[in-house]
Amino acid sequence: MSRPPKPKNFWGDGETTPGDIRQRTANLKKVLGALIKHALSTGPLEASRVARWHKDLLSGLSYVTDPALLGAYRGSDHPDLKNMGVRVGTACGVSPYQVNEALVDFFGNLQQRMSTLEVTIKVDQDKSRAQLRQIAEVAGWAHGEWVRIHPFANGNGRAARLIANWILSRFRLLPVVGVRPRPGHPYGPAGAASMRGDHRLITQFIVDLLEGKTVR
Repeated sequence: MSRPPKPKNFWGDGETTPGDIRQRTANLKKVLGALIKHALSTGPLEASRVARWHKDLLSGLSYVTDPALLGAYRGSDHPDLKNMGVRVGTACGVSPYQVNEALVDFFGNLQQRMSTLEVTIKVDQDKSRAQLRQIAEVAGWAHGEWVRIHPFANGNGRAARLIANWILSRFRLLPVVGVRPRPGHPYGPAGAASMRGDHRLITQFIVDLLEGKTVR
């Protein structure tokens, strides 16, 4: 006698059916296209744009039981998000009452870091290894801080990887950080360290991905 299928839920996500895999592929193609287009512009990255990427990346997947959770940040008026705390292992994301402030700080800090890089690194020229590391440090910081804040109910790792790829694409580097499926080892320990505020491992992970993969 076969067991009944396990009920789908937003927090037990995973694209395992052919339909979900096809939807995931289509969603990712759409989002990466939009991400690269924006990265090639001069506009800053904003919370509303990341929210749109999050919504587009997860739309149509069978485990999304409430589409209103897509593109919505913890602490917002949605009844499931207003007071939602999150925990990954033993580490907690920021309080839902502090998410908005944390995002304001995040995007302001990101803009400052990007502006500093753009003073000395020309986007349309080849990059030295030292310059690749400088870019990777900003991408690693941004990825790690997003994971530490954990502003969405779910899909924070995917959003963090998109942000890292946006930074790389802004400097005409390949978006080498795999979005979905989640990258393999040592990505997991790097993400866990970022939850504790230590972004060195994720930075090195991105450096290793970039070695020899600069767009000429």
